[in-house]
Amino acid sequence: MRVVIIIVLMLSINCFAIHDVKMPTLVFVGKRIVNLGVVKEGEIIKQKFFFTNTGNSPLIIKDITKSCNCTAVVLKEPRTLPRDTNCMSITVDTKGKVGINVIDIVLNTNTQYKEHVAKLIVEEIPNGACLQLGIGGMPNAVGSL
Repeated sequence: MRVVIIIVLMLSINCFAIHDVKMPTLVFVGKRIVNLGVVKEGEIIKQKFFFTNTGNSPLIIKDITKSCNCTAVVLKEPRTLPRDTNCMSITVDTKGKVGINVIDIVLNTNTQYKEHVAKLIVEEIPNGACLQLGIGGMPNAVGSL
């Protein structure tokens, strides 16, 4: 009986050791999904995403992919040390884009969950378009951006 208990204890200690892997972890600071609302078609939009490495080893961004060629991504540093915060600057050119657009920015990393996604949601209206606003007693007021 003692032998069985000792073996079980040794196996459980080994299980805990396996889970104590020194891996980096990426945690977004603030929102990871940002709705930018309505903008005029043709505007240049800038947004920053911040993330922290809460793990025990350096976080390495191996690759960045984006769902739209209208998007440029600049990473402050490709490597983030443990407990450090990094910044990713996004620039979106809305020229030729109309309607609701969801832009995914995918970070391929050396973390346990290899990919991390940030999203920008933006609704572009054609340049020069007018909006019909329903405001109180003036239901047919016309506005523009």
